[in-house]
Amino acid sequence: MDATFETEGDDGVLSRRERQLMDVVYRVGRVTARRVMSELPDAPAYSTVRTLLGILVRKGWLRAEREGKALVYEAAKRPAVAAKSALRRVVETFFQGSVVNAVSGLLDLRGRPLDAEEVARLEALIAETKKD
Repeated sequence: MDATFETEGDDGVLSRRERQLMDVVYRVGRVTARRVMSELPDAPAYSTVRTLLGILVRKGWLRAEREGKALVYEAAKRPAVAAKSALRRVVETFFQGSVVNAVSGLLDLRGRPLDAEEVARLEALIAETKKD
């Protein structure tokens, strides 16, 4: 079964394969279905790629326009939207929904102390959150 994650402002979830397609689009920019196929690990059939791209258009993740005989796709949403959704899923799945545990885990990964600028940024974010 495909792992999925919820996305903001769309009508569903992105499957693992849909996320892979979006990764290609974010990395390459404007792409055709053939280009997406060439960039995917264990790429499915061309018709499957076209179907998935169409689904991503309907979900609002991609825009498509015809250039000659080919459809060319580009991202309709910023990568930050996808990143935020993926991060939300990681927090829910691995940190039992606790932002504090997730931040603690991220800080443990750093392997070095935060510099003064990073501490100030985190303090500002915490102060902003307290206001809300």
